[in-house]
Amino acid sequence: MISYRESDFLYSFNSPQTLTFDAHLHRYYEFLLFLKGDAAYMIENCEYRASDGDLFITRPGELHSIAFTSPRQYVRHFIQISESYFPENEFDFLWRLRESGGGKISAQAAKKYDVEDHFNAVKENIAFPRPESRAVIRAHVTLLLDKVNSILLTSLPNRDDLVYSDKVENARKYINENLEKNFSLDKMAGDMHVSKYYLCHLFRGECGMTIKEYQNLRRISRAKELLEKGEKITSIYKECGFSDYSLLYRAFRKTTGKSPKEFLKNKRQDVFNA
Repeated sequence: MISYRESDFLYSFNSPQTLTFDAHLHRYYEFLLFLKGDAAYMIENCEYRASDGDLFITRPGELHSIAFTSPRQYVRHFIQISESYFPENEFDFLWRLRESGGGKISAQAAKKYDVEDHFNAVKENIAFPRPESRAVIRAHVTLLLDKVNSILLTSLPNRDDLVYSDKVENARKYINENLEKNFSLDKMAGDMHVSKYYLCHLFRGECGMTIKEYQNLRRISRAKELLEKGEKITSIYKECGFSDYSLLYRAFRKTTGKSPKEFLKNKRQDVFNA
């Protein structure tokens, strides 16, 4: 495994032993170059069949996961960068991703633009550091973003075999805009003018989880962001949609496997899931 991390940048190259990556989200832009494996990649309610050489892109807060279809070895590069990676006085190479969203760039398009060359250059400068390596890494990340923007200019990310549903999209929007509120499924379905049972069935079928599970992941994600900003867990539970501190604490530990204190202590050593 080769990895490197700064406050606004993370790179990793490895072949994870586990073939289970549950749905997760984070506050970074992620660029995952799928080198080898048999898998389906899920971004929000969109499922993509992964082929060797595909590039998957997720934006901050987008739920994503990988489901493996065989025990074939899984190998990937990935880079994560924060909104602050490009200073305000520099060109913002993330602007097109904010507009177009994440998704899959096909292996054919990635190869045409030599995307893998930039991942390999970053890997080489991390594995064999030189005095100029940080500047070289930044240059290759910038060139990678420039090529991603060029691809997005000429064509939308590959969306073959996707199932779209306005109702599920509206349900996700409803949840995200009301994270701090304790609303019932009846209230949500009523506001959306749809049957509660139909909505639950549709949501689980497209997202691979229940509405409640999705809502909980979003709330815990918000709690993580607030904790990293220095907020105390005893003062953020209402903003995260919990009626008291103990409920947030239990949900946080169940979802992350860590207490809030352990999460903050280990966050600098953590390498995010693929």
